[in-house]
Amino acid sequence: MSQEPNSTALITLTKIENTIHDIPAKLSALVVSEAIKEKLIELAGLTSGEVKGIEGPPQRFKVNEIRLRQPISNSKSIPDECKPGQLYSTSSKLLGDSVQFIPVLRHAQRKKWTEESTLDCLSIDGVTGSKHGKCKECPYSQYVEGKPMLCSSGHTFFIVTPDLKDLYRVDFQKSSAKAGKNILRLSEPPALWGKIFTLSTIHTSSGGRNYYSLDTRATGQTPSEEIMAVCDVLHEFFDAQYKRALLRFSNPGLGGSEAELASGTSTDVVIDTTDTDGAIDFSNAM
Repeated sequence: MSQEPNSTALITLTKIENTIHDIPAKLSALVVSEAIKEKLIELAGLTSGEVKGIEGPPQRFKVNEIRLRQPISNSKSIPDECKPGQLYSTSSKLLGDSVQFIPVLRHAQRKKWTEESTLDCLSIDGVTGSKHGKCKECPYSQYVEGKPMLCSSGHTFFIVTPDLKDLYRVDFQKSSAKAGKNILRLSEPPALWGKIFTLSTIHTSSGGRNYYSLDTRATGQTPSEEIMAVCDVLHEFFDAQYKRALLRFSNPGLGGSEAELASGTSTDVVIDTTDTDGAIDFSNAM
């Protein structure tokens, strides 16, 4: 975790960042119908990370996250009109009761919260945590019958809406973890993005707890060949983002990034933990 950046890691980082830089051009160069071509212009803009009006170094790409509002949620990003059990994005966009999506990339994730429901340790590969080291050796990851897990395993998915207008991240943790597992269970060759799913919520009220969990179901629809081709490029984009995050995680300060970028507080696509609403993954949920 504290090793000095080396030349091999810097070379790898450069290759990864070149891949990320080339994605907008690859999207624009796809041979597709005019209807899809128009959508790709906006999609290419989303992957560029540039924000007009902000001076200084180029902004890193930051994907909006889909969250669900719990009865006790109080995040500042929750739209005023969002009701408990509904979905919203961290850009304060109300998404409603459900969202259709195409999964593009999945990676394992583990999270440990404090008693105050603030994030204490994060692993973006399910192997090594940002604070407590190797997950298999960590006492917080050990199951004890009758007690809630202090560190929960789950899934992070990067998705695109079927209309190609929005890119999102969705974390499936604790009571929602099985919804992420369901996507993997239903996925078939040749690619994760071969099916369209619906993301919705389920209400549970038992044992003095009142909360909602994420739910996923296959729609029975499949993306067109053109959209599959777009997802191929998007997967390359998210995969490069993920590899960059893993590289920085194990090489703090690599490429001039601040030390905190490797410990889970950066604006990188896979390790952003700003504005987290601890109530969503509350500690009492099994």
